[in-house]
Parts: sequence; C-alpha cells; structure tokens
Amino acid sequence: MTAEPETLGGLDIRRIMAALPHRYPFLLVDRVVSMVPKTSIHAVKAVSMNEPFFQGHFPGRPIMPGVLIVEALAQAAGILAVESMGLAGSGKLVYFMGIEGAKFRAPVEPGCLLDLNVEFTQLCGAVCKFSGKASIAGKLCAARRRERRPAEGLTAFTSPLRRRGWRKRIPCFPALPTLRAALPNLPGRSETGQSRSRVP
Repeated sequence: MTAEPETLGGLDIRRIMAALPHRYPFLLVDRVVSMVPKTSIHAVKAVSMNEPFFQGHFPGRPIMPGVLIVEALAQAAGILAVESMGLAGSGKLVYFMGIEGAKFRAPVEPGCLLDLNVEFTQLCGAVCKFSGKASIAGKLCAARRRERRPAEGLTAFTSPLRRRGWRKRIPCFPALPTLRAALPNLPGRSETGQSRSRVP
C-alpha cells in the first residue's frame, strides 16, 4: 500500500518569511492553514483597508488589483515548492516562470479573508507546475495555472524571450535598466540601447 502524504499543520508568519524573500508591502500571504508537501497548500491573505495599493486602486471604490491576487497565489505556490523541495533556509529562490488561463470572477474588497488554494500539477526536474484558486467564503474570485523554478540567485536563472518568431535565452536580472544594459542588440534597439523607429 502507498502511504498517504503527511499533512502539515499551519505555518505562522515567521515560517512564511523563512520560506519567502518577500517583505512588506509585498508579502501577500499571512498564514498557511494546511499543507501537504508535493501536493497542495491552503493559505490565507487578510485584506485590510490599510493595504497601500488601495490608495490608488480605486479612490472611493477600493478593489484589490487582479495581478496582486495572482501574486498572492504565486507566493502560496512558492511556499509549497520551497517546503516540498527542502529549500527552506538554503538561501535559494523560487521564480515565477509563466502563467496560463488566469480568470477573475469577483472583486476582492477590504475586510475579507482571501483563501488561496494551490495544488501541484506537475514536477519536471527543477520546474514545478501548479493550479490555484482564490476565493472568499467559498466564492471563486480568481483561478490560474502557473510555473515556478528554483534557482541559486538572481543571475542563475534564464528565461526564454519570444518576439516575432525568434527566441533567445537571456539572463534574468532584478532591475529593468540592468536588463536593458545587458541586451543592447535586441531588435528594436540600437547599439546604444535607444529605440529604433522600425524593427527590420
């Protein structure tokens, strides 16, 4: 008989911060309710009116941006990946590689408890695939599929860049100006990094 995966109890904010490099104001997971390594995780985000993004999104009608709901799901997936692969405390990071089929069903407003449910769908080498759903009191708010990959550091991971049918592997740097400086000969940019009027 195959042993059932062990279900871990909840993780407090200290364990979450040990697994993720994110910090205020971009740490979007407050607590892990339960987790089954290499299988699934249930985490929560308490959405408060004090969130900084509510100042501009939108004045008089505060709604959590959809991209941040996806980011919260991504962070929950990151915790699952780190704990499943035994990377906690190793200093290694887990990167967001791609997203498929994200859909938003209902607005997320201040005062709610956002449930983040993420499941492993595939583990291929160093690349993990997940599916996730964000909900409030059982009502679906957002759903998506996504990929993550662990890496030693910010310059250790390469990602494919596609443009008009061509593909090239480039270093993934933390800052856009650095990335531009590393790619002076991209189509659409001159040797000095200035934009061209037309792409040949």
